[in-house]
Amino acid sequence: LPSSQIEAVKTLPNADIRIVDVDTGKTIRATRSLADGTVPVRGLIDVEPDTQILITAVSGDQSDSKLVQTLSV
Repeated sequence: LPSSQIEAVKTLPNADIRIVDVDTGKTIRATRSLADGTVPVRGLIDVEPDTQILITAVSGDQSDSKLVQTLSV
């Protein structure tokens, strides 16, 4: 079961996504965004609520980053 979750996030469509713990620099998860830019990850295992994470999207020569805080499940 997930330890925490993130709110719905939209970014670049069909982009490579990297989710990183800001405090440790550790990559938590990697995935691809959907065609509409939605990041298909909500629940995070072994990540405590109130953890700051950085979501970075890269698609070709474009990039986008969002700083979000994890929420309780």
